[in-house]
Amino acid sequence: MSVDDPTRPELSSHGLSPAVRVLVLWDGGSSTHFLSPGASITLGRHSDCEIVIDLPSVSRRHARITGGEPARIEDLGGMNGIRVRGVRIPTGQPVALDGGDVVELGGAVVVLQGPRSSASPAPGVSRATQAPGESPMKAVDRLVELVARSEIGVLLLGETGVGKTVTAQAIHDRSKRARGPLVRLNCAAFPEALLEGELFGYERGAFTGATQAKVGLLESAAGGTVLLDEIGEMPLATQVKLLTVIETREVLRLGSLRPRAIDVRFLAATNRDLLARAGEGSFRADLYYRLNGISIVIPPLRERATEIPVFAHRFLEEACARAGRPPLGIASEAMGALFRHPFHGNLRELRNTIERASVLAQGSSVLPEHLLFDPPSPSFAIQTAPAPGPAPVSPPVSPPVAQPASVPAPASPSPGPLRDQLVAFERERIIRALSDCNGNQTRAAELLGMSRRALIQRIEDYKLPRPRKR
Repeated sequence: MSVDDPTRPELSSHGLSPAVRVLVLWDGGSSTHFLSPGASITLGRHSDCEIVIDLPSVSRRHARITGGEPARIEDLGGMNGIRVRGVRIPTGQPVALDGGDVVELGGAVVVLQGPRSSASPAPGVSRATQAPGESPMKAVDRLVELVARSEIGVLLLGETGVGKTVTAQAIHDRSKRARGPLVRLNCAAFPEALLEGELFGYERGAFTGATQAKVGLLESAAGGTVLLDEIGEMPLATQVKLLTVIETREVLRLGSLRPRAIDVRFLAATNRDLLARAGEGSFRADLYYRLNGISIVIPPLRERATEIPVFAHRFLEEACARAGRPPLGIASEAMGALFRHPFHGNLRELRNTIERASVLAQGSSVLPEHLLFDPPSPSFAIQTAPAPGPAPVSPPVSPPVAQPASVPAPASPSPGPLRDQLVAFERERIIRALSDCNGNQTRAAELLGMSRRALIQRIEDYKLPRPRKR
């Protein structure tokens, strides 16, 4: 969609639009229309429709969408009907749509992306709508399959470690650009000066230390896909230059006077609320609309817990293969502990947990006592600006609790091989648990998530003094 597209809405003072965005995707094409409250558009094959869909499975005048709160869709008598949330709707009866609903219209898919709403935890974000009984990631996969066939820009949203890079790889692999490279740049990993050089490249002598010319990431991805990870962390000055590149499809190396044509598809990923950042002035709204041809939210692992066994066994198999040891199983008690854990770090945390367990497990299976979960950390949800309010009050500081004389003070693990560090970490955890429970082994075992017998065995293995009975 070009900047002067007549369907593009006027932006308000904070750069956000009140209109609903109607995005239509089909094999070989796509179309976008911004629909104001109270206005209506028709979709079909006929040239007088506001959105013309060139597909035999779509009738000449197939559907009508009316803007509002909520927006509504009506089947105008299309031969193949309309499905909303996997259910066919009756002809001639308008049906309300939620923001992010995926509507099947013949062989085309319609996605509505609503404006900012106080009731929406992720404003302006589309979720792939699940059919009855369908898993969350199955719905995402359907949407990925469709958008992969087009050249539309995709914005991947979700918590840290949820699998946005994996989804970007899936889009690339299923696209017409699959034979080309998928080049990823973490926008948060470079300071502003270095970021521009990595992204756009530079000529010899462009700055101190530039002893030879360097091809930028955008040029190196010719014929393929560029993934701009952590796009919400990109500096404003670089955002301006990136917007120009996306609009002109030309890149100007630092220190050069001649732009170079590029042929790439743009994907972007973030755990930030870019609309909120646009309202604050820290992210350009015009760049947001350029990158967000369609946004796909990757649900957190806790919303798709049924996938935990699949990933856990896969990660364990990979860890054992790297270590050159026979494959391990996962005991039912350990799998139950995995199901109960919230995994705020999502797939990344699950992988770390399984890799640690593969080192600690000495038998044929991973047991509950081998699962050393990451400590709780701040929420990894799509981050929004904090609401103004009074300054937080610091809680009173509790006096330190003296450790029993029979329990040695914990020591920080020293640098060394991973196995040695994990052993030192487990030993420290046991010491702390015994200290916190005043030497009560039963309570310490419950705190550590292991059986009392396993705890006693660990105490003997690490030659720790057995706490005296009180």
